[in-house]
Amino acid sequence: MARTASHWVCQQCGAAFQKWAGRCEACEAWNSLVEEKPVGSVPGGLGKGAGRARRIEIVSLDGAGDPPPAFPPASANWTGLPVAVWFPDLPS
Repeated sequence: MARTASHWVCQQCGAAFQKWAGRCEACEAWNSLVEEKPVGSVPGGLGKGAGRARRIEIVSLDGAGDPPPAFPPASANWTGLPVAVWFPDLPS
């Protein structure tokens, strides 16, 4: 994407420059250069292709769907195998 051409303008004398400098070369004022964008620049996101947006469907969060699955307690054996197979040091 091409960069927009901005320029730096001295707030003391109005001279314009391509790059920032600490001191204006025309009036020699320090820290007087301020970046200014061209008047006809388009804000980001509103340029070409902005008309190709798609509509997003808003869904209700009132809980009309199925409830989430209930999980077993932490002491449940998830593997279906005897606990002694996985932890032989524990008594069965």
